[in-house]
Amino acid sequence: MGCPKSDWVVKPNYFKVKPVDNFKDLFIENYDAEITDSEKSFIDKISSLNEFYVYQFPRFLAAECESDADYFEREDDNFVLRRNMFTIIEDA
Repeated sequence: MGCPKSDWVVKPNYFKVKPVDNFKDLFIENYDAEITDSEKSFIDKISSLNEFYVYQFPRFLAAECESDADYFEREDDNFVLRRNMFTIIEDA
């Protein structure tokens, strides 16, 4: 017998953000384990960007831009970002 397949599919709704000045410190604070090389690469990449795109992982009854929600970057969605790690950029 094989594993049952899920029917639920996430359709990301990306929005433009910029990292906060202390992004690296905030990212590290959210991890209990030692930071891996791939996490270091991700931190360095995001810290160097002026802007990037994220989406909020959907939750039941989630408020808009919820502070404890999980956000994921468009190009590398392997790492959870928290709302305090970025500032929303309004599209012109």
